[in-house]
Amino acid sequence: MKIFFQHKVAFFNTGIHLAKRIDKLGMRSSDTAQIFFEDVRVPQKNVIGEEGMGFTYQMLQFQEERLWAAVGSEYLKVRVH
Repeated sequence: MKIFFQHKVAFFNTGIHLAKRIDKLGMRSSDTAQIFFEDVRVPQKNVIGEEGMGFTYQMLQFQEERLWAAVGSEYLKVRVH
C-alpha cells in the first residue's frame, strides 16, 4: 500500500510503521491509526513547510476543520427552518 502524508514520504520507506486502524465513532470515512517513525529520512525536496512545524500545522488544520463544520451546521440549521 502506498500512502502519502504531510511530508510526502511513502509508507513503504524504511522506518515507517502503521499500527492497526483504530475503530472509532466519528468520521468513519477518515482512517485513524498510530504511525511510528524510526530513523526516517526525508529528502529536502519532499519537505512541506518549515522543519519542526508539522504538529503546529496539523493543529491549525484541525481548527480550520472545526470552523467549517460549525459554519456548515449553522447553514443547514438556517436552511431547514
